[in-house]
Amino acid sequence: MNREEKLLEIAADILDVEKDELTLDSKREDIETFDSLSIVQIIAEMSDAFDVVIPDEKINEVKIEKIGDFLQLL
Repeated sequence: MNREEKLLEIAADILDVEKDELTLDSKREDIETFDSLSIVQIIAEMSDAFDVVIPDEKINEVKIEKIGDFLQLL
């Protein structure tokens, strides 16, 4: 599983949607559960799944408007 697929799996689980409903271009405004809390949860899960530490400074630099934006944190 590549990192894009893993991100979609993580996001689908946290956003409580089917994985096949999400793409890297899925936008915040199109997903009711895609809010600031879910963003924090997705980042935390990404840190664990990819075994990386994502600095707060980097998180603050990236504007998350769609699922694919999370990849900028890796």
